Amino acid sequence: MVDPVIRDRIQGCAVGAAIGDALGMPLEFGPCRPLNRLVR
Repeated sequence: MVDPVIRDRIQGCAVGAAIGDALGMPLEFGPCRPLNRLVR
C-alpha cells in the first residue's frame, strides 16, 4: 500500500507533466524560427 502523501505527489507529477506537455505542444510543432530570433 502506498502512503497517501506519496500517492498525491505522484499524481501531481503526472498531472503537471500532462499539462506541461499540452501547453508546450504549440511550440514544438510551430514554424521554425531563425537562429538569431530564438532569444528575445
